[in-house]
Amino acid sequence: MVLRQIMTRSGIIELMVPQLTDPRRWEDVVHDLPSLIRTSVLLGAQV
Repeated sequence: MVLRQIMTRSGIIELMVPQLTDPRRWEDVVHDLPSLIRTSVLLGAQV
């Protein structure tokens, strides 16, 4: 929970997203790129 608050308050995810390219077709996208990045960071922190 603390890590999520840090990510939200710092705005790091929003800074990262414009620097990345999303090769997925928009018709197939269920979860947006910021959500996927947040989930990936939080899952990595659990290890």
